Amino acid sequence: MTVVPQRLRWFSTLVSGSHADRILEVGCGTGILLALLAERLPSTMLVGIDRSALQVRKATQRLAALPNPPRVYERELEAADAPLASAPFSRIIAMNVNLVWTQPVSAGIALRALLAPRGRVLLGFEPPTPSGRAGLQDRLARAATAAGFAQGMEDHDRASSTFAVEWRRLPQRAQAGTAEP
Repeated sequence: MTVVPQRLRWFSTLVSGSHADRILEVGCGTGILLALLAERLPSTMLVGIDRSALQVRKATQRLAALPNPPRVYERELEAADAPLASAPFSRIIAMNVNLVWTQPVSAGIALRALLAPRGRVLLGFEPPTPSGRAGLQDRLARAATAAGFAQGMEDHDRASSTFAVEWRRLPQRAQAGTAEP
């Protein structure tokens, strides 16, 4: 039996879907979050990417028993647009993927290449300490602007220091001149 971390259980409740939705999880690891979403959103097309071949194999094994198993690919976010951009995603989700605040411009370019025009990015983080949340939230707010996104909804898990933020695309004119913070 798989132990589902509280952060993933909570984060999965923030992801909604409908029949037409396509959701991409960046950094899907062993597929635990994808499995939770597949149970809750059976008509949603779910895809996962992870840069680790081992994690992708484990996720593929975990998800194979599901009625409509999500597809999982070994890809880094920066290289994911080639096989996946032909059908953009309505939502892109990621839990504890640091690229969005360590390299926001390159992450922003990659996310926009995969995201439908009215799509949203939902980012979740579990700082190592509860006091680390405020600093990380500030970095993410600056990173959103540098990546060409506006930061919207923020939520947090009352049982831990885990939090989530939503990014929305800025109009093309507002994206000009972005740089790493």
